[in-house]
Amino acid sequence: MSRGSLPKVSVIVPVYNVAAFIRQGARALFEQTLQDIQYIFINDCTPDNSIEVLNEVIEEYPHRKDQIKIIQHSVNKGVSGSRNSGLAASTGEFIIHCDGDDWIEPHMYEDLYREAVRGGFDITWCDYFIERRGNSILKVQDCEENAQSCIKAMLCNRNLSTYLWDKLIRRELYEAHHVVFPEGINIREDFLVLIQLFHFSSTVGRIGGAYYHYRHRADSISRNEAEFDNKLFYVDHRLKATGMIEDFLVRQEAGALYRKEIMCSKMILKRLILSNSKDIKRWINLYPETNDYIFKAPLPKIFKLMMWAASTGNVGLVTMVKALINYKSRLSQKIRG
Repeated sequence: MSRGSLPKVSVIVPVYNVAAFIRQGARALFEQTLQDIQYIFINDCTPDNSIEVLNEVIEEYPHRKDQIKIIQHSVNKGVSGSRNSGLAASTGEFIIHCDGDDWIEPHMYEDLYREAVRGGFDITWCDYFIERRGNSILKVQDCEENAQSCIKAMLCNRNLSTYLWDKLIRRELYEAHHVVFPEGINIREDFLVLIQLFHFSSTVGRIGGAYYHYRHRADSISRNEAEFDNKLFYVDHRLKATGMIEDFLVRQEAGALYRKEIMCSKMILKRLILSNSKDIKRWINLYPETNDYIFKAPLPKIFKLMMWAASTGNVGLVTMVKALINYKSRLSQKIRG
């Protein structure tokens, strides 16, 4: 990047408790074939030595030093606050986010940028891998390339992820519409922001191929019922984000257009909560407005049965169906293992 010029891409990386992974991720970032990059790392009061490890890696790439900025938070603000700090510091033509525990392919940002410029796209996405127990699971995002289809796909969790790290976004889209992250909400904040960005976008597109490696960590949020019930902020943040998405679409006079998909999004969340919480009574009446959409939703039949059981208020039946779901899941894992 020449002195005084603006970078083509600003990459925003929140840093919190990723000391075991950031070395691999930072090296992948600094080895990008695209040269005109601005790297913004946000130290959100990480309790480990993530920043020390990051600084060690920076020393390995002296040609990147002038492109790197580390922002220090004086108090922990969560991922939304970190993303907002990154947005405020960014100057790139396009913005992309990257998690500190993941890594990317060397051509990712160059290929995304070229396609965005070629097609004049406000948002450009790619496929990705889920990295779990040493296995790479390819996730192909073959969504129709128009904003309305993308919003519907994200609301129903089909064909397009609700994450930011696989999407290159024109910075002007954030600025022109004053899109920021909801501080205090640190789960599904990316989903909320993406719905807004796609709504305001003029053109969107994709490139073929998987470039991002999303690390599925066993210690992230919750992996069993006891943890789930002990971390109710997980539910609270998701409920708030889902409500804010609906409110946004209604304010934009698009509520009717996405009515079925909004119901689908609520059912997906209710299914997640009922599947993971021991306290079924607490959640059985969540989103009663979705009951008329149960058998129209793109959900597996077994989950539709659980949702129908919940709609009847029959806690015992929900528990039985849930036990069957868990049994099938364990059996499937045993067969794969």
